[in-house]
Amino acid sequence: MKISKSRHPRIPYSDQEFVRQAVHKHLSNTEFYKPFVNSVFLFGSLADGEFGLYTSPKMSRGSGKPKLASDVDLIIIGDERFDIPENWRKNRDFIWEHYYLPTLSKIKGIRDGIHNVSALVYRPSLGDLPIANPNNYTGDVFGVAKTRKEALGYHFAFHDLKEWFVKREL
Repeated sequence: MKISKSRHPRIPYSDQEFVRQAVHKHLSNTEFYKPFVNSVFLFGSLADGEFGLYTSPKMSRGSGKPKLASDVDLIIIGDERFDIPENWRKNRDFIWEHYYLPTLSKIKGIRDGIHNVSALVYRPSLGDLPIANPNNYTGDVFGVAKTRKEALGYHFAFHDLKEWFVKREL
């Protein structure tokens, strides 16, 4: 059993590709892609094969509550002609806008209800605004990008993004 040391220590699920496909299918079945979502990119532990259960609770940056497992991390480029879905819960502004999508449940192979689906939402019309940095972080994207559009470019350049869905070009 592999324990990841590059992030908060965790025990990854053994079949990462199965989990990726199951999560993608789950989101597809929840009408996730209609109509606001223009593009979806997966990044973080599910993209790079370290998605799993933490060996000890991790304190959440946003809520300060303990987390037991990896989040599904998404970058969503929105189609601003449509509203954000009502079942997405806004957490805060962080880089762009940060939302929690409906929790994963009933997916064979992963534990129910402990994996958040965390989405950083980029709206092209807000691309020239400064990146949102409520905690005054200094590293990574915060040390390089000044605008939300530059932050999107940073993520494409320095993260292993997996394209999950592209509806159309804006």
